[in-house]
Amino acid sequence: MKIILTLAAILATTTAAQAALPTSIVFKAEPLCAAAHKLAELCEKQLYCPADVKGTVELTYNDANPTKEKFDKLLKALLAQEGYGILGFGVDGLYTVQRQRDIKDANISIITEIENVPDDYGIYTAVIQLKHYNAEMASRMLRNFMPPNTRVISDDAGNKVILTAYGAHIIKLYKLAMTLDTPGSAGPSKKLALELAKRRALEAAHPQPPQAPQVPKPAK
Repeated sequence: MKIILTLAAILATTTAAQAALPTSIVFKAEPLCAAAHKLAELCEKQLYCPADVKGTVELTYNDANPTKEKFDKLLKALLAQEGYGILGFGVDGLYTVQRQRDIKDANISIITEIENVPDDYGIYTAVIQLKHYNAEMASRMLRNFMPPNTRVISDDAGNKVILTAYGAHIIKLYKLAMTLDTPGSAGPSKKLALELAKRRALEAAHPQPPQAPQVPKPAK
């Protein structure tokens, strides 16, 4: 009986906490830091927003079934729209607001399983393992679809593509990479990569001498 009462108390507390979340949020010319702090409280994040973070927010958000996860996604999307993101301090629940271009150079944890990449506007680093398509060629292809302040590089030894981008974009880029990574794609891509490598090696070993400028012949 005691266990049943304890479980009932936990469920009642959880239900009360969910009921306390607002079903509507309205920001009218709200300073970005103030709006971010309000959303961070709703998803139980301790957020530090530096004084140089600028911007204002106009937002009307309605949800009949609000959750902390939804407010977390809204917080990341709101910051991303203004060119910012959040970065963990290494302490659970403690985050700071930074510009996206700075976050991609920070110590971001690496996600090796694509199903673990959150579908949101947080910035993550993920590894895509290719089985058939050449990683260097895939990186060149994916670079055309990358938004600003993101990064894609290839690990040729392991035939992997490493992405630093929004979680939502990583998932889309992974789907694109999988359309390339088919058994029939191995031959042409590897052959082309090998030819490019040979060409670079030949150019490095036998540099061409500079061409003498052509002197125009005098008109008769």
